[in-house]
Amino acid sequence: MRVLLDGTPLLGNRAGIGRYTEQLLPEMASRPEIDVRATAFSHGASKVLRSQLPAGVASRVSPIPARVLDPAWRFLRQPPVEWLARKADIFHATNFLLPPLRRIAAVVTVHDLAFLTHPATVNPQARDLSALVPLTLARADAGVPTPTSSGGGSSRISASRRTGSSSPRSRSTTPGRRPTLPTRRSGPGSGCQSPT
Repeated sequence: MRVLLDGTPLLGNRAGIGRYTEQLLPEMASRPEIDVRATAFSHGASKVLRSQLPAGVASRVSPIPARVLDPAWRFLRQPPVEWLARKADIFHATNFLLPPLRRIAAVVTVHDLAFLTHPATVNPQARDLSALVPLTLARADAGVPTPTSSGGGSSRISASRRTGSSSPRSRSTTPGRRPTLPTRRSGPGSGCQSPT
C-alpha cells in the first residue's frame, strides 16, 4: 500500500505536530506492507525535507509555493494532491487540514481541539480551524485523534463528533491501535473538494 504523508510539519522549528510526524514516519516505514513517502507543500523545501526523513522514505515537494497553493485550494479547489506529488493509495494529512484530492483515500490527524475549547489561546492562523476542521473531517475517510484531541487520552471520543462533522465515510481511529485503512476513492465527486 502506498501512503503519501504530509511532511510539512518537519520543516522549520519543530513543535508537537512536527515531533508527531517525525515519530510516525519511521514507524510506517518499518512496516513491509506500507510504502510511505513524504511530501511538503512548500516550494524550495526539498533539501530540508529530505534531510529530515528516515532511511528508505522518498520525498516529493510541491513545485508551487504555499502562498499560491493555499488560496488555490481554498477558492478554486485545485490542484489536487495527485497533481503535485507521487501516486498513492492513501494521503495522510498530519496537520488538521486536507487539501483537494481526486481518488486518493484520506486520513487526517486532529491533534487537539484548543481552537474550539480555548479559542483565545490559539494563534491567529489556527482560529479558522473551527470552520475548516469539520469540513476536512467530512471529506476524510478516517480521522486520527491524538490523546489531546480525544479528551486527554480517552480512547473512544471522536474528534469528528466534537467538531460537528457527520460524514458517513469518516470514522475515528484509536491512537495506538492498527485501524482498518481506507481504500482508494472512485466515482464522480470523490475528492477534489476544498476545505472551505
